[in-house]
Amino acid sequence: MDVLTSYLQVPYKLRLITEKDALLQTVKKFIKSCWPFLRQHAEWSQPEGFYRRRESLTIEQGCVLFRERVVIPTVLRTKVLKILHQGHPGIQRMKSLARKYAYWPGMDHDIEEMVRLCGPCAAAAAKQPLKATLNSWPPATKPWEPIHIDFVGPNLGRHFLIVVDAYSKYPDVISVSSTTSRQTVAILHKLCA
Repeated sequence: MDVLTSYLQVPYKLRLITEKDALLQTVKKFIKSCWPFLRQHAEWSQPEGFYRRRESLTIEQGCVLFRERVVIPTVLRTKVLKILHQGHPGIQRMKSLARKYAYWPGMDHDIEEMVRLCGPCAAAAAKQPLKATLNSWPPATKPWEPIHIDFVGPNLGRHFLIVVDAYSKYPDVISVSSTTSRQTVAILHKLCA
């Protein structure tokens, strides 16, 4: 019974807070009538993030929805961020959770800022393994010194063995019926002999 009562009170509380939010009241008015041209309306101070998403905004039980996500009133955004941040899940996980249930313009930026300012999150990010640096091949100095070999296909029922000389950039393309190591060695033996 308590679960049902709290479940029914959440939309009621959200509706009351939405009714006190001047920005969302302006957005609701525009949803009900029509959206003005950007920046050509006296009440148009902030809702640019809503304007870009105007085709997906609706009103349900007095609350504004972006698709199936609830638009969070300004006074509740910090509380929602704290709920999403419980357990320090990191930026990507927080964004993923938020995008399932909530929306407000600049939500991604607010999540990034919260995680950036969080000490435990910064410590966890510092422990992440470093990404390996990419190393390019050294330049070829003579023909057939390095060669690049790969299979392509199947294309039209066939595979192709591609052998490229790194020095001349000349490709040898050989049609093969299979990609077995025995056949590959035989073809390479002919090319190199």
